[in-house]
Amino acid sequence: MKLSNIFLAIVLTVSATAAQAIPNMWGSGFAMGETEYGIDNGGWGITISCTGNPDENNILPHKIFISKDGNVVANSEDNDISFVIDGEEFWGVVPDGTRNTDNTWVSFVKAISTATEFDLYLDQKKVATFNPSAKNVKKVMDGNFLESCWNTEYEQ
Repeated sequence: MKLSNIFLAIVLTVSATAAQAIPNMWGSGFAMGETEYGIDNGGWGITISCTGNPDENNILPHKIFISKDGNVVANSEDNDISFVIDGEEFWGVVPDGTRNTDNTWVSFVKAISTATEFDLYLDQKKVATFNPSAKNVKKVMDGNFLESCWNTEYEQ
């Protein structure tokens, strides 16, 4: 089985799990070098997948997946996904080795790691609002999230 098929199966499993979770609560999991952080608001879900496995250019290809009613409907490689966190827009946030995009990713990781309210946009249309509690954000998104998602380039 191709690695991409295995990865997709993991993402779909996490997305389906997030869809069954209590709304507006971050959760996390780890499998095959991917650490995933997910939240669902009762209809829309977000999975932030942070990898420790570099691509051929030594870039860590972190990804974001968006689900609706448990089905993946968008991903950060193929869709226009944006977030508004504390009045600041984050778009094109997946690292690609360029300074601008990598800096945007790091800013996004920092902002979402403390956000207790944020909006999700697909193709420049607001589709969802998420409201995790401060206690949940601190517990799930604090140290491990920053550690696994902060870097954009593989360091040996």
